[in-house]
Amino acid sequence: MAAGGDYSPPGRPETLAGLPSACDQIFARRDAEKNEQQEQIRAADERAAAILENALQQTKNQSLDDLAGSLTALDSLTSEPLSTRLKGQVRQEQSRLRELLESLRSHEKLEEWQRHIRGRTEAPLSESGLPKNWKNLAANLEMADATELVIRAEILAEIPAPADEQALRMEIQVRRLADGMGGNGNDQSPLAQMEELVASWCLSPQDDSVNQTRAERLIAALQAAISK
Repeated sequence: MAAGGDYSPPGRPETLAGLPSACDQIFARRDAEKNEQQEQIRAADERAAAILENALQQTKNQSLDDLAGSLTALDSLTSEPLSTRLKGQVRQEQSRLRELLESLRSHEKLEEWQRHIRGRTEAPLSESGLPKNWKNLAANLEMADATELVIRAEILAEIPAPADEQALRMEIQVRRLADGMGGNGNDQSPLAQMEELVASWCLSPQDDSVNQTRAERLIAALQAAISK
């Protein structure tokens, strides 16, 4: 027992003496880890800044390959330890480029379909020059002539038919309604249904109802359906 009646457990002074040193090591390790993490974020932000700058310069005037390449570069940053600010900018630019790519691809597809539609008025088209899936799509409407195909397209696009085709339009609408009630309705998107009609038009056999006027009506219906 110490003088004055105070009692000090054996070994305690030595333990307390070593405590500050252990705490210093813990704090130093935490500081080092924090500094390392901050350095990783800084380096990642620098790499991302160059990619982001390139992406921001991409517009609808660029080629699809350039836009897709820029988007791929942005996607590669997903696993990078970016700062919160850079993460937000990358996500925003990814969304913009995806929407731009989708819009340009749709526009390119529309132009291709229009060329095929007009080309069919000049002569029957070869399957080899058309999308590979069109043969199967056209088989679903192989009994429909060009007049019916155009009216079906105008129904999808909510465009009225000429007065002399109103009776046929009503007949087609009744058939469509009956197909739906019988469980044979078409649950595809309007664009997918329109592609089926375009495929049937382009791959139709000799058909006297194919002409330039109906081709332009089909194109107008296609444009209206896509813009909805």
